[in-house]
Amino acid sequence: MQRVLAAVTCAALLGGCGSKQWPRVTTVTSPELRASTTKLYSIDILPVDLEVWTDPRVAVDADLARTDAEGKLIGSISEAFYQRGYGVGAVMDWGGAYVGDDGIATLALTGPEVHATIDSLASYGSAVGTGDVLPAPFLPVRLGTRTGSDATLYVGGWGFIGVESQRANKVANVVLVAVLIVGVIAIAMIAGKHASKLGGLGGAAAKGVARAAVSIGRTALRAGNVMIHAGAEVAKQVEDLGELVDVFGRSSTHITIAARRPTYSEDKALPRRGSPRMYLEMTLVDNRTGDVVWHAHQRFPANATRPRDIARATRELLATLPAR
Repeated sequence: MQRVLAAVTCAALLGGCGSKQWPRVTTVTSPELRASTTKLYSIDILPVDLEVWTDPRVAVDADLARTDAEGKLIGSISEAFYQRGYGVGAVMDWGGAYVGDDGIATLALTGPEVHATIDSLASYGSAVGTGDVLPAPFLPVRLGTRTGSDATLYVGGWGFIGVESQRANKVANVVLVAVLIVGVIAIAMIAGKHASKLGGLGGAAAKGVARAAVSIGRTALRAGNVMIHAGAEVAKQVEDLGELVDVFGRSSTHITIAARRPTYSEDKALPRRGSPRMYLEMTLVDNRTGDVVWHAHQRFPANATRPRDIARATRELLATLPAR
């Protein structure tokens, strides 16, 4: 019986792991972080800046899919950080609050500060492209002043929930059946008898064609102007970008500030039909200097509704972050 369990388990794992070719991650690391001369340990995490939309033929609630994917991302990132020797600091919501070790909600940033910071970092992946340089970002507020953390992580991207190919569905069905068989055999071994009946596998298929759904985590999209909130200054609208100085006094930043940050769901070059895909980017900022010390981004053949796809994409990106 143990041989049967092992054989079925191996078949399930092989069937689930070998069906997709995943691309190599685009990544850039600062020389200081690579040489471990930049001492970073505790990392704050900004709210995940994710957009999710669906193929019109897929009956999926985009809002639920996005919030679930964001939760899975945070969990996978936290696990990867610990494995690479880093500590997780404040995990912020869109209002800038986080729950401390004492279980009390505390403010790391104000809401306007969160939005302004994310707006400034959202286009960083496109700025890096496939190059090997880490441009200095425009930072409208100092990070880590209230949390005491060494660095802050920006996580953004998009997930297109498309229609799985027949081959992918067959592989998924084989894995599902294999896992169910393993479970049934295990129950039979524990109970000392065979199960007499198996229930239905899965629910009824959705009827009809669902309308394409779009879900965006951030709630304050701005076009043609930008909200800046630095320190105790009153937030103000900036119509003429011109030459802006960030909180570190830098006027030569690559991203002076984004008047119109990317809205992926409106980009006609991105998928609207077909198989699921997902794009993720991560940018790590040294709170003390305001410099980016590591960045990674990549588009994956991943489904934002699948925890194992999200976990794998996270591992692929964070595997390029130097361990402590």
